[in-house]
Amino acid sequence: MKKAYLSMALVSLLLGIMFSIQYRSSITAGNILSRDQWAEMTIEMERLHNQHDALLNELTSLRNKIAVNGAEAQNAALHELLDKADIASGLTPVSGSGIVVILNDKVRESPEDLGYTIQYWNLMMIINELKSGGAEAISLNGERLVATSGIGESGGRLTVNGQMVQAPYRISVIGPPETLTGALRLKGGEVEALQAIGAEITIQPANDLHLPAYRESKHFIYAKPLKK
Repeated sequence: MKKAYLSMALVSLLLGIMFSIQYRSSITAGNILSRDQWAEMTIEMERLHNQHDALLNELTSLRNKIAVNGAEAQNAALHELLDKADIASGLTPVSGSGIVVILNDKVRESPEDLGYTIQYWNLMMIINELKSGGAEAISLNGERLVATSGIGESGGRLTVNGQMVQAPYRISVIGPPETLTGALRLKGGEVEALQAIGAEITIQPANDLHLPAYRESKHFIYAKPLKK
């Protein structure tokens, strides 16, 4: 049982390290990258996704071991670690205080005004700024964001986790409200840039946010727990 406890601690540590690496990789998306840099980042993101799946598979294996073996006190400690890992990986609904950010496209004021439609990279930059501000859990229009989440475009519509979303974009964030707000209000940040071209953005604190779990089921085909 002690071995399983140490394994659980190691898995939780690796999850934290992986999320940190993933953030440092994704934040470069806001910069102008060469074709080779984009290719390198794509390969790195794919590696992180595979690592994330393997770690979640290990968590499932450990959870099964806990159900069969172990003293009550040890189980309680392990379940606490599992709960933290589930929160970090987005596998469980969460609640807490934080902020809500609502973004809307610029309204056309005249027929000649082209307006401005918020793009997926605008949302990616704001998500990265929230992560740097201490976000512990994030959802976008009801879709929980995890390490493997993708924000993109398909058929002229923005997608999150493969689901179509449209303005207004509601980002619910659990974390320190003042720090999160400060991260978005930094001079030269994405919020300031969007507001300068007419996008409508509101940031408000929230005491009782409820974020859903990541809805997509992961089926592991290639990644298997390492036998020790």
